[in-house]
Amino acid sequence: MNSTFWGTPEGWIAIAGLSIGTFLIRYSFIGFLAGKKLPAKFEHALQLVDCCIDTTLVLEQRKEAVERAERDEIAHMASEEPAMRNALPSTVNSRLDH
Repeated sequence: MNSTFWGTPEGWIAIAGLSIGTFLIRYSFIGFLAGKKLPAKFEHALQLVDCCIDTTLVLEQRKEAVERAERDEIAHMASEEPAMRNALPSTVNSRLDH
């Protein structure tokens, strides 16, 4: 699928279908557990899920920020020293050009 797919009627149908499917999966889980007493360990584990998800999101953003800073530093050093740019692997050079 390319990026133009999502703007077509078929793309909107896919988005609506995925949204409804995701909702039904989550709702069925909530409906299945509604009114039932869960074991204490399971309830505790469910309370920790939010912290785990938040931590994962923050760490991912931090990782992207560090990678961006490293890329900017390499680009700065390469612009000051043309010989260094020639010494960098082609994969790094292609990332610097973007």
